[in-house]
Amino acid sequence: MLYRGRDLVIRPMLAWEVEVPFNSPNHLFEVKWDGYRAIAYLEGKTVLQSRSGRNISGKFPVLSDLYRSFREPAVLDGEIVAFFQGRPSFAQLQAGRGEILYLAFDLLYLGDRALLELTLGERRRLLAEGIRPGGRLLLSESVAGNGTGLYAATRELGLEGIVAKALASPYRPGRRTTDWLKVKHRRRADCVIGGYTRGRGKRIGGLLLGAYLGEKFLYRGRAGTGFSEAEAAQILARLTPRPTPPFQSQFPPGLRREVEGWSEPELVCEVEYLEVTGEGLLRQPSFITLRLDKDPRECLFTWDTGGRLSPNS
Repeated sequence: MLYRGRDLVIRPMLAWEVEVPFNSPNHLFEVKWDGYRAIAYLEGKTVLQSRSGRNISGKFPVLSDLYRSFREPAVLDGEIVAFFQGRPSFAQLQAGRGEILYLAFDLLYLGDRALLELTLGERRRLLAEGIRPGGRLLLSESVAGNGTGLYAATRELGLEGIVAKALASPYRPGRRTTDWLKVKHRRRADCVIGGYTRGRGKRIGGLLLGAYLGEKFLYRGRAGTGFSEAEAAQILARLTPRPTPPFQSQFPPGLRREVEGWSEPELVCEVEYLEVTGEGLLRQPSFITLRLDKDPRECLFTWDTGGRLSPNS
């Protein structure tokens, strides 16, 4: 019905990023969890699908019984999160350690019934009613109306931020829409690695970062900090070399002389940065982690309200 070996592939609905939290009686506000976004197909077994449509069930064997935690066959949207010492940890999740849970925040199918056109409020009610207690499937709790309060609380707890969702909104698979808005505490972006520079006594001096503006792959800065030697070796092993720059924008001539190698724009990493310059470059980007769960084409730049290019990941 829902999965049964067939290729029912639902791409998750995406949120637009804004800079300032707000209050609204027409919105639910949730924690923005730092984990793997996954669609969960629950029908006699558990199938977990990544944002890009890949089957990632094998990466999380502890979640194989997830289907037993819902009262009937269903398709859920949520986040796979690892908790370590009471806090979510993406590093622990990548290593397969910590208490790994599936935090569900939306219900897309219930039995044979598609719920995509129902309002978020209706879908959330059915989701809460369907979850059985005691398993690794939990409801991602929400707060009605008070976005600024939740934003302040998540800052105190050191979490990534919040997501605001319009109560009346339908579910739009694969679309980035202003019905869902995310507000982060730290400025982060997902970028694609397009090459690397030489390091003094180490494998990599800096990662050359890019993102897409339409069909163009544009240079957006160099991340020279945040990665260890072990991480540098892991990155190099995953890069596909190419003889020419992948960037379709002007590349700093002085930096070109330091380039050790170009790579195909295939590998995504998450970086933290201070701000976006007037030229659309990330100021002082620092490597955080590889994001093997993300498609390079999801790394986008859009015009912000100040007329500058800003990352939206």
